[in-house]
Amino acid sequence: MKLTTPRLISALAIALLSASALTACSGGNDATPADTAPAQADTASTEAANTGAEESAETEESTGGANTSVGGEWSATLDGIKVEIENATVACTELDGKVNIAIAAPDTTTDTAIAAIIKLGDPLTVEGATIIQTDGTTVAFAPESGMGSANATVDGNTYTVSGEAMAADMSNPTSVETKTFEIVATCN
Repeated sequence: MKLTTPRLISALAIALLSASALTACSGGNDATPADTAPAQADTASTEAANTGAEESAETEESTGGANTSVGGEWSATLDGIKVEIENATVACTELDGKVNIAIAAPDTTTDTAIAAIIKLGDPLTVEGATIIQTDGTTVAFAPESGMGSANATVDGNTYTVSGEAMAADMSNPTSVETKTFEIVATCN
């Protein structure tokens, strides 16, 4: 089956978001049943209180070689226009020499989400970036597609991914264009 450009963009976007979400949620080989999550949350809260840490929505865990952090500042633009996601959370996972960044609202009231995969090294390499908006616009970059370009920089724990990517409006799949984008995320 040959993928048309809009379908390719959608497939790339879904793959990037899925990879980021799965990596952020995975615990390696030490998978934990969902019914123990409240107990783990209570343990983490107790440990934070015992160490004098401030209460916050930020968490960090290290399991199976992956370091995951939740919380942090973010911003994103498409063609210079700010992308907004109400109550969005930043999740960053470092695993196998890559940083996976996912930005989304914890509830399901919005269809807007952002993801990026950055291969660590000198220089950093963007392996994928996606912005999906509620209005049906999907912007995706993957080097294998041969469409667009992207660069990444890091300053401390703040990653910036910017470039040009193919954009498709899913309500009008024949309208494909190039859009500039920038994603800035601080991984706590």
